[in-house]
Amino acid sequence: INATTGGIQVEQLSEKNYPELFQKVEALRANILKNFPNDPTPPVLIIKDEGVFAGYAKQGRESAVTTEQVLITTGLIDKMGVDGTLSAIAHEFGHDMLNHDTSVNPSQLLLPPAIFSDEARENLLNHIRSSECEADHFAAQYVDPKVSAEALSKLNEGIVSEYERTHPPITERIMALNNAEIVNTPIDKVQFTPQ
Repeated sequence: INATTGGIQVEQLSEKNYPELFQKVEALRANILKNFPNDPTPPVLIIKDEGVFAGYAKQGRESAVTTEQVLITTGLIDKMGVDGTLSAIAHEFGHDMLNHDTSVNPSQLLLPPAIFSDEARENLLNHIRSSECEADHFAAQYVDPKVSAEALSKLNEGIVSEYERTHPPITERIMALNNAEIVNTPIDKVQFTPQ
C-alpha cells in the first residue's frame, strides 16, 4: 500500500522501506498472536511527515485503508530509532488489542463548559489517560520497558501542550515503565492516579 491522500503520503511498513523495523514488528506480532490467537494485530502505516513525532491506533470508517490500523510518522521513526519506534507500535497495538475506543476526540476537552461540562471533561480526560497507561502496560509485556521509557524521554524533549493535556504526565509513565513490577502486574490491577 502506497497512497497519497490530501497531500499526505502514506505507505505500509514493509521490508523494503524499513527492513529492520519491519522484522522486529513481525516478531512482535508473532508474540502477541500467542496471547491473542483470534485477534491479529492491525497493519502499520507510515505517514511521511518529518516534523511530527506521533503514533496512532485508528479505528472506524474514516480510515482510508482498513477499519483498524496503526499510523506512525517518519518523524517519530527518525527521533526514536528502530527500538523506540517498536515500543511505540507495541503501545498502539495495545490500544487495538485492548479494544480502546480510539475514536474519542481529545479536542472535546477544549470546548467551553457551557457545551462540555467540567465533569464530562474530567471523565473524558481520566478515560484517555487510563487507556494510555493500559497501552503502556500492554507494550511492557512485549518490549523492554526500559526502551519504552527511553523513547518517552526523547518524546518529552519536544512535547506539545495538546499531548500534555490528554496523556498522563510523561515523567509518571517513565517511572512506571522503569518499575520492574509492571511486567508482572495483570492489566486489571494496574493503578493510575489522575493528577
